[in-house]
Amino acid sequence: MKALKYFTFFSFGSLSLSVCVGCSTFTERIEKQLSENRVDAALSSVQSARLETPGDQEIIGLERRVRLRWLSTKLIDVRLNRLAENKGESIELMRKILKNENEWSLIPNGAVFATQAEETSFLSRYVQAGIYQALARHRPLEAESKYRRDKNLLEDLLKIETARVKTAIAREGSAFCESASRSLSDSDFYTSSFLKKSCGEFHSPLPNRRLVNSVQLFRELRPRMDIQNMPRERISDFSSGMKTEFERSLWYDAGASRVLDLTITGTVETDVQTQVAFRSKPYTVRIPYEITSIQSKAARTGLQTFFDVLSWALTTSLPRHEVDNGNGTITVFETRYREEIRHFDYQVNEVTQTLSVNWKITSAPHGQPHVFEFIDRIKTTSDEHSNRSDVADVHPEVRKVILPADWLRTLNGRLIDRIGEEFNVAWVEQFCGAGGSLMAANLAPELYHRCIYGANGRAPSFANEWFKQRYGIEIEAWRQLVAVHK
Repeated sequence: MKALKYFTFFSFGSLSLSVCVGCSTFTERIEKQLSENRVDAALSSVQSARLETPGDQEIIGLERRVRLRWLSTKLIDVRLNRLAENKGESIELMRKILKNENEWSLIPNGAVFATQAEETSFLSRYVQAGIYQALARHRPLEAESKYRRDKNLLEDLLKIETARVKTAIAREGSAFCESASRSLSDSDFYTSSFLKKSCGEFHSPLPNRRLVNSVQLFRELRPRMDIQNMPRERISDFSSGMKTEFERSLWYDAGASRVLDLTITGTVETDVQTQVAFRSKPYTVRIPYEITSIQSKAARTGLQTFFDVLSWALTTSLPRHEVDNGNGTITVFETRYREEIRHFDYQVNEVTQTLSVNWKITSAPHGQPHVFEFIDRIKTTSDEHSNRSDVADVHPEVRKVILPADWLRTLNGRLIDRIGEEFNVAWVEQFCGAGGSLMAANLAPELYHRCIYGANGRAPSFANEWFKQRYGIEIEAWRQLVAVHK
């Protein structure tokens, strides 16, 4: 935080004074922001101050006042938005208000409290109405998603008993699952997979039945690495990781008979360049110098001698000797020190190492080549020299180079993750249609569910729109609801 206040101390003998400089500057800035109704800026400023001075009681009190003002102002904004038919903004702002009140343990009082009670009541009715409207349209997934989103709001903040809501969702979910399972054909493999995940949320398991998967899957991945300069031990690591990742992919089926080939071609490039460079290391030296002064011999006391010693301790001045001038005075010779910055300049060999890979990866899980690149690079610089200077803390150095095998070990995880992503991309290419080519009016639900099964955030807009019209929520909202991680 910029200095809220600081103190300057003056000492005169036994008298000490402290002057507070700029004590009101921060408070005045907050007051100005509040007077201009810039409550977000005031809240941000005071919260930053709390982080830097957590025990300052003045800031704590100011923060409480700013928070109450923020709540009051935002509650008025909620009402204005609602009256202007901006219900979406009104609802989201009210959610934020209730969340902050819970975290801050603050509730506005007076006339604002009445505003809050009215807006909270509206929010409660709005949220529950949305859930029941979804149930009336026989969309239990939409209702469950809305309930999950506002569960804490309803139960913890609004203290509403939700047993009736949960019962209604479970009842509609059970009816949905029973009706959908009856309409399944033996070829609705991915529709069944969708229903199993969905109905698990309603505790309505589907009856087991043998279904035919129209997609030809693979029991094993057979990787081949044709990489120049690739250490043998890394080939084994990469191959093992790719096989493990494949078994988590959409294309794997332990009961399948086919093997999927995957080829990686390219090289591991290593380049080391050396050039002369010059370095300069600063260090500090103490330079002695002598000063003389003539003092009255009679005026010098034991107390003054004590202060001379104290001055030496604090300023590094060192009295050397005194010479009696024979006229009641003495000449005092003192050696003092000043600090100077100097530089130790030296020559080094600057060693720059570059390691890079540019690989092409090819597989054909759906009969057509799926090709992508994996590119990575690292560049390091180090010095080598035999110079030494203890005062500048300079010591001989040797070049620091990374072994390609060690660097490639760190790439293993990134390559495996990329291959896993590309398995999903290949699925979308095949079963969602490149560029939305499956945008037909009357596609069978099984085709949509097959596309969605491997979409993983990449579902084309037409598939997402179909899903939203059919189930009331977007694909990614459903994936979060049923905890799909593929």
